[in-house]
Amino acid sequence: MIKKEDKSEFIGQIMDLFEDFLDEYGIKIPQKEGVDDYDPDTPVNLCEKAYDDLAEQLEGFFRSWGVIKDERPQVEYLFTLSLNGIKCDGTISVKAKNTDEAYRKAQDLAETELSSSFPSLDIPYDVEPVEEEGYPLYKLSQECL
Repeated sequence: MIKKEDKSEFIGQIMDLFEDFLDEYGIKIPQKEGVDDYDPDTPVNLCEKAYDDLAEQLEGFFRSWGVIKDERPQVEYLFTLSLNGIKCDGTISVKAKNTDEAYRKAQDLAETELSSSFPSLDIPYDVEPVEEEGYPLYKLSQECL
């Protein structure tokens, strides 16, 4: 696993390999003149936004494969459970990195609990985020504070 302090260097080396590969095959990426890093003699100019966008995508890719440790804080999201279209009292609490992951975790948790409690019944269910002023209700985990 790549250490946090080595992450930028690791991504930079990958970017250099990518630029060398493009240069070797004569692939040019046009850049606008006036950009700080612009050099017309360099065949590949990944700079500013293009560089940042690719670096961000690489970081996400390596994070998803566990090559780079995910440093994003866990957030606790609250969901309500509906059975047969009727909302239940209480909430489901899950910790996740983002709302999509939280929704999947809440769905999985509801399915697991329902199937273990009522194995012979197929109960239609859904989870919905608890919202406050139009936004999902969440809080940062204590370990992040």
